[in-house]
Parts: sequence; structure tokens; C-alpha cells
Amino acid sequence: KFSFSVLSKSKEFLGRINIRSVHSQGIWNMGFWLLSAHWGKGYAAEAAKTVFEFAFEQLQVKKMCAAHAQANIQSKRVLEKIGMRLVENKEKGFLKNDNWVANARYEFTRDDWFSRKRKNHSLMAGYENSCSTVIPRDRSISPLVLRIAMIWLKR
Repeated sequence: KFSFSVLSKSKEFLGRINIRSVHSQGIWNMGFWLLSAHWGKGYAAEAAKTVFEFAFEQLQVKKMCAAHAQANIQSKRVLEKIGMRLVENKEKGFLKNDNWVANARYEFTRDDWFSRKRKNHSLMAGYENSCSTVIPRDRSISPLVLRIAMIWLKR
């Protein structure tokens, strides 16, 4: 499991993004959250793209999965913006306060990543003005991983 802090260019804490292995065959799950003051500014998509690069190129992840409550349109937009594909809608996705919440599940594969990379050498195209960085919460991660995780994103 990897937990990353999402920081603004000025190092202000914006939120967190996590990835964890859910299957021995290289299938991982991603989750993210941002402080509400930073919603709608593209930070979640920036962080997810950075984490994708780390996951697919360094961890050799085969497939990244993510899900959101169907009512959470902002998370849906983030997952679509980063190229994830909807693979399932479930009426009984997860329990919250003893009530079922419908959710949508998305996937993005290693092949998707490298196909996108071949088509577009700058995977962060369209990001020009501000920057954020993603820093691993676990400081014991090797310097190579730490360097990869601290990629600056331009927006």
C-alpha cells in the first residue's frame, strides 16, 4: 500500500491519494480525497496521473481499479478525465450507515497506460499554469521511488 499527500506548489496540503494491491495478479485499487476548498481545480486528476506513472512503470501494476458512489459526480469526472473506463454499475455497491449506496467501478490497464504514452509523449498535456506534487507518506520508501513520486505537474 502507498499513501501520498497531494500538495500545492506552495506545499499546502490539499488531500491524499492511495493505491493498494487487491490481487496477487497485479491488480491494484486507487482512492483519493481532497479538502473541499480544492475541489474542481484539477488536483485529483493531476495526482492520479502521477500515481499511474509510478504504479505502471515502477510497480509493474497490470490493472488499476477505482470506484465512486454514483451520486458523486465530481469523482466520476476525475476518473473519466484520467482515462479510466466504466466497467460496472452496482445498485448495492457498499454499505454506509446501514444503507446500500450504488457505485460505479472503473479500470485502467498497463496496456492503456503505454498506449497513451506512445500517442502522447507529454502525458500531462493541457496542464500549464500551476504545479502540485505527490509525496509518499512513508519516508522509508527508497530514494528512487521518492524521486518518481515527486514529479512536478504543470497545469
